Amino acid sequence: SPHAILPPALFRSRAFSVPIAAGVLSGMAMLGAISFIPLFVQGVWGRSATEAGTLMTALILSWTGGSGFLGRYLNRFGLRRMLVAGMAFMTVGFALILRWGPTTSMAGAAASLIPLGLGMGMFTISSIVAVQVAGRREHLGAISSAPFFFRCGSHLFESRRQDRDLVLRVPRGLRQPRP
Repeated sequence: SPHAILPPALFRSRAFSVPIAAGVLSGMAMLGAISFIPLFVQGVWGRSATEAGTLMTALILSWTGGSGFLGRYLNRFGLRRMLVAGMAFMTVGFALILRWGPTTSMAGAAASLIPLGLGMGMFTISSIVAVQVAGRREHLGAISSAPFFFRCGSHLFESRRQDRDLVLRVPRGLRQPRP
């Protein structure tokens, strides 16, 4: 394609740059959830890897459900409402995760992952549609790939930050005896 490179002028458009910036932040949050919830389930709750994976099923299935809901109802509710609803669901999901403690049940944890997954599914698809609407047709290929490109970049940044935190903080915690 003669227009395979993303036009820099697009970043001056709020209709393009806001979903991209929100996508970067949501990508970091998604990676954090997917990476550390299984570690939390195994390390804090003492559950098996199978149980941690089973818990993550609630997140993945609701993510798929959020994408499907968005695809069906996007025209009825509008793009902006769906973007905001997706981010709101993600915020509620993370707020519920913050309430987890050593005595949280697996069923309670699974229920708190449902709004997070719904939000991820709704936001991921609606952010792609948002940037597609922001650009011209001849740039559609480059524009459509931009949310994925920037989200993957955020994953790289976030995984490096999380690795650093693990190296710096976990060994200190391992030296302390468990109650």
